[in-house]
Amino acid sequence: MGLFDNIKSKFNKESFIIEGNKCLKEGKYEEACNYYDKGLKVYPEDARLLNGKGVALENLGRLEEALKFYDKSLEIDPRGIRTWNNKCFALAKLKKHEKALVCFDKTLSIDPKLAKAWYGKALILGVLGEYQEALKCFDKSLEIDSKNPLVWFNKGITLKGMGKYKEALKFFNEALELDPNLKPAKKAKEEILLSIS
Repeated sequence: MGLFDNIKSKFNKESFIIEGNKCLKEGKYEEACNYYDKGLKVYPEDARLLNGKGVALENLGRLEEALKFYDKSLEIDPRGIRTWNNKCFALAKLKKHEKALVCFDKTLSIDPKLAKAWYGKALILGVLGEYQEALKCFDKSLEIDSKNPLVWFNKGITLKGMGKYKEALKFFNEALELDPNLKPAKKAKEEILLSIS
């Protein structure tokens, strides 16, 4: 009987996570919160449920509240790479750039092959005006995952901001090759072509 209860308990926890994650993918963030809340009533120390609740809250624009859930999750699982990355982007959205930068460094110390973290760090460095360092981080991200058009586009934006128009154009073209419907890249490319013609 004890073994059966263990299996049943495990299944219930997984079902809360699965249903919550499904709602996240469908953009049903309030509903996702409900699933995570139900799970947390039974399993208040589950790092994945806490992280999921943080993601749902972040998508609802409740960033400060989301950070509390990310922090609780990280207390339980200090190496939770997804949670670290989520926390970094929430800090960035709150324009807490220095804290976000420290967070990205922590994330990358756990997993230096996380392309999204290199990309996020590059964006923050760009905001802080550290363009050369930002370019290095974009390059790291592209070494790991060269198929993300946003990385190509934002590296182009950084180069454009530095006045390196022809070089930036190459990155906008690459972004558009990966995603022909990326409107900001189309616009940026048009602006450069007008300025250098």
